[in-house]
Amino acid sequence: MPRQKKNSDAAARSSQLCLSCGMCCLGIFFFQENDPRQFGLELEKSARDDPPYPLTCPLYHNSACLIYDDPRRPSICRACQCQLLIKLLADEISLESGRQIVREIKTLLGAIKKRMPSLDKSRPFFFLVGEFWKLHQKDHSSAHRPDGPLLMDIAAVKSLVHRYILPFEGLDK
Repeated sequence: MPRQKKNSDAAARSSQLCLSCGMCCLGIFFFQENDPRQFGLELEKSARDDPPYPLTCPLYHNSACLIYDDPRRPSICRACQCQLLIKLLADEISLESGRQIVREIKTLLGAIKKRMPSLDKSRPFFFLVGEFWKLHQKDHSSAHRPDGPLLMDIAAVKSLVHRYILPFEGLDK
């Protein structure tokens, strides 16, 4: 396969994986504030009333990044690569395998979010989950102990995230 074709196939697969994932946009791992007006977008207030996670980027709407293909997309968004994307680009996993891992992580995060008590909403969700995990490892009183399924979901998502997502490359660019 010619090099140019291979590069364009890799770019297409990486775009498909990123767009099906959106965890960076959801504020799961870090937060990037983007102003829709800077991209010529006026979003109705109702579109932002109930984001899926507290730090969801305002440009993530209907499960998609509204500026993914915009050349003005912030460099942090463009440069950031999770380990899953790196594995896809190195042909260590298929696009479908990557999407399956994303679905599994998002399902676990959604289940955790539903059962986790209200915490500081100004920090990325995955780090709140980590703090919650550490707190409950120290405090064994039954009043503050989460149920078994919640602990199992947290352990599972932490394992998947550390295996396939963290550390991100390109966040320092």
